[in-house]
Amino acid sequence: MAKGHAFQIGFQVRGGRFSIDSGAISKAVRSWPDCDGVLTLDTEDKRSSAANRYLWGPVYDQIHAYTGQDKEDIHDEMCARFTAETISRIDPRSGEIVEFEVVRRTSGMKVRRFHKFVEDVKLFAQEFFGLTFEDAPDDVRREYERAAAREKEQSA
Repeated sequence: MAKGHAFQIGFQVRGGRFSIDSGAISKAVRSWPDCDGVLTLDTEDKRSSAANRYLWGPVYDQIHAYTGQDKEDIHDEMCARFTAETISRIDPRSGEIVEFEVVRRTSGMKVRRFHKFVEDVKLFAQEFFGLTFEDAPDDVRREYERAAAREKEQSA
C-alpha cells in the first residue's frame, strides 16, 4: 500500500456473522492511487466498566478527599499529565512544520493503556501526596492479565 494511505473502520461480529460498512470503505479509498493492501481484523480489548469504577471510585475518591479537588478536574489534570502528546504536521500553505499538543481522554483506551494510566495516577498521588491505594478488584486485575497474555501471544 502506498505510504500515508490508511483507513480505520469498526466492524461487528454477531452470531458468527461479520458486518462492516463497505460503502464507508469505498468512499474513504476513492482518492487512493491503484495499490495493493492488507486488511487486518483484530478485536479490541476495551477496558471494563469495573476498571473505570476503580479509577473513579477508590483512586479519585482518595485524591479528592486529600486535595478537595473535584473529580472531573482531577481527571482532566491526570489526562494532561499522562496522555498529552505532540502532533506534527506540515502546513500546506507555508511548508512549515506545525506542532501542537493534544490531550487524549481515557474513554477509548484499551485495557493495557488504561491500566498504565491508572498506575501512573496512583504513583503520582503516592509521590506528591503520600497516598496509598487499595489494590484493583480481582476482576480488573484478571482483565489486565488476560490482555497482557493476548498481547504477548500476538507478538510471539
